[in-house]
Amino acid sequence: MDNENYCTKINPNTQEVLFGIKKSAQKIADIVSQTAGPLGHNVYLINGKTCRITKDGISVLRSMTEPETESDFMALSVIRSASDETNRKAGDGTTATCILANEIFQQGLNFITAGVNGNLLRRGITKASELAQKMVEDEMAIPVKDDKDIYNVAKVSSNGSDEIAGILTDVFSKVGKDGMVRVELSSSDKTTSKIVYGMTFDHGYESAYFANNTHGEAVLDNPIILIVNKKLSVLGELLKPFETLTKMNRPILVIGDGFDQDIINTFILNKMRGLPICVVQAPSYNPHKTKMMEDIAVVTGGKVISPATGITLEQVATDPTILGQAKQVIVTEDSTSIIVDPSVVSQERFDARMAEINNEIDDEKTDARDRNILKTRKARLSGGIGIISVGGATEAEMHEKKDLVDDAFASVSSAQKKGVCSGEGLTYLALNSRLYAWLNEHIGELTQEESAGFKVFTDSLTKPFLTICGNGGHQNAQFHLGCIQTANDGSTKWTKGIDLGSGEPLDVIEAGILDSAAAVIEVLKNGASAAGQLLSVSGYINTPLKPLPPQQGM
Repeated sequence: MDNENYCTKINPNTQEVLFGIKKSAQKIADIVSQTAGPLGHNVYLINGKTCRITKDGISVLRSMTEPETESDFMALSVIRSASDETNRKAGDGTTATCILANEIFQQGLNFITAGVNGNLLRRGITKASELAQKMVEDEMAIPVKDDKDIYNVAKVSSNGSDEIAGILTDVFSKVGKDGMVRVELSSSDKTTSKIVYGMTFDHGYESAYFANNTHGEAVLDNPIILIVNKKLSVLGELLKPFETLTKMNRPILVIGDGFDQDIINTFILNKMRGLPICVVQAPSYNPHKTKMMEDIAVVTGGKVISPATGITLEQVATDPTILGQAKQVIVTEDSTSIIVDPSVVSQERFDARMAEINNEIDDEKTDARDRNILKTRKARLSGGIGIISVGGATEAEMHEKKDLVDDAFASVSSAQKKGVCSGEGLTYLALNSRLYAWLNEHIGELTQEESAGFKVFTDSLTKPFLTICGNGGHQNAQFHLGCIQTANDGSTKWTKGIDLGSGEPLDVIEAGILDSAAAVIEVLKNGASAAGQLLSVSGYINTPLKPLPPQQGM
């Protein structure tokens, strides 16, 4: 094999590197931006002999696994990382992140070519981004009031699907804003939903190594559950109990009050050897942690192992009633959801637990903070988990539809926490106007380079709207932009947009064209961050990995 193909390649030519990234970033943005807006287009993702259709920006970015050049690799890795972060935090806005990152980079590069320092330009971009995020959160976000708002957010995020919006609205009305909703593929061509009895709490797995599917989840079917209200730090005391547990041939969920890293590493090693196991931290903190662990024991039919109860780990080997059980457990980075098996729940024990909580809520001595925690515990004990099964005529159609449901679900979830704002790209246009107004008053507070970066970010905010209009067939998008800026002149919240079907004016709030404020904030933050990273590049060093030598025969 020719070793020259694996030599380190050094390129310190800033102009050559940046213009290579310019071409690559534009190429990436061109294909991802095709999916933007309700009238955006599908993209075929071809992988060997398989292909699927999607209108999900992050799926398009994740499909680009083999960049052709160093420039492609640099642009893709930064933009994809930014879009992944938007997806992780808000579940929507990944296409807008890519569009904004590329536009900021393209405009910023013009200033660098003219001699402006990239790092100083980046400071201005960052300042504008931080100010824009604050404006959205403090001044522009509108709280979600009712099911109509949920429906509207879901419809926009699912590219205008009344079916998906209706299903999500129905599910969220039953599980509440803090409820868990799971999206899965159906075995039929119909999309359906159901509510199952379950509990969700805000602690996820202790390590991503416990995940066992492509969505970064640890899904345990028919697991046994070990609830330990003490820190696990002595490996020896776990050996005998786990010898018993592994003989049961069922997945294992361990909920504990802290773990030494050696314990975590041992569990990970067993997971990699084939034992279906996941480890999570107990919910809440003292004094409520103990009671919440007891709540989990009630709904799983188990008992809490702790010095307070007198139950020890050694007893697991002789008393299986200590172990909890569930139909299914889904653990993510941030949360744990237990789908309850009603056959293991004692109604008498459950009723007594609910009565105890109600008495504490009604007690005049209970302060407001504790009362809220008690209400949360009550909701978790009596709550449900929504299951949406996505169907389609073909497997490709099911995957395409599931991408839309996933986006819509995440967008609704984040909207209920941080509110909504004008959709169709109007919030970005409103920020364009607001940021220029701020700059006119504070121009003296910025250096010349920072001011240039501030303007680059602000001017780039028109791009999402123009892209959405272009995908809707409005090639005169610049004309619509001028009309909308005039219509919203002096408005504190821009709501006057256009009907993407007819091109006629409309009020987007009244029409229910809404974006999740959380998604907009993440787009502003991550788009600026990605562009700033690329603008500060001055060269690269590429050291390809050599393949391992072939194994010699015995």
